[in-house]
Amino acid sequence: VRTGVIDQNGTVKFDVVVTNQGTEPMTHVTLSCRFDPALLPSRATPDHRYDKDTNSLSWTLPTLRPRDSQRLEMECTAVRPAARACNRVYAKSLQGDSAEAEACVEVRAVQPPAPTGLTMNIASLATPAAVGREFSLVVQVANRSQFPEEDVTLTVLLPPELLPVRLGTSGPAGPPRILPHFDGQTIRFDPIPKVSGGETRTYRIQVQAQKAGDVEVEARLTSRGKLQPIVQRAVQAIIPRD
Repeated sequence: VRTGVIDQNGTVKFDVVVTNQGTEPMTHVTLSCRFDPALLPSRATPDHRYDKDTNSLSWTLPTLRPRDSQRLEMECTAVRPAARACNRVYAKSLQGDSAEAEACVEVRAVQPPAPTGLTMNIASLATPAAVGREFSLVVQVANRSQFPEEDVTLTVLLPPELLPVRLGTSGPAGPPRILPHFDGQTIRFDPIPKVSGGETRTYRIQVQAQKAGDVEVEARLTSRGKLQPIVQRAVQAIIPRD
């Protein structure tokens, strides 16, 4: 198992080896790896199950003979800074044998380069949010260059765990008035005709939390002069309602 320091948005690989050190076969061996919120599993040995609510991977090994071992591999993306982000491993057999272990890494925040041109930032006004509660996501779009950007258009993609709320969702102050348009979990705002150099525009997206867990919000920004959209993602923590 790898430990140490990794950068945010980097990956870390964990190798877990389960060994039967006894003299009798073990059957129905279950292995569960629970990850702290800063670690999001991205790849793993086949035949695993992923539980989004607990951010965990699990496997079931039908039989493990004496002195036999089984290696399971998994890779995680570091989605947020953390002084200590851990993978906690639990193994248990039908015969009652059990074992536990953990491996932890530090996730280091990466300083972004000085921005130029259009930039975008997503911030939540609820950290964390509670199931059933409404809260706002704020997206700030800034033009860091000296030149104006035209037809600046924001699109926000919400995960199923966040219900879009029309009342409270708004574009930047006009004129002209920038209206939101709803299509399922996608919210697209009218284009801003021009964002001058040094100018910042603010959008507000009202949502209601539906289910506990860590979910991802994606925002896409386009303009007349951009061939590819600017994409920004943010992870939102949702906790059970008291």
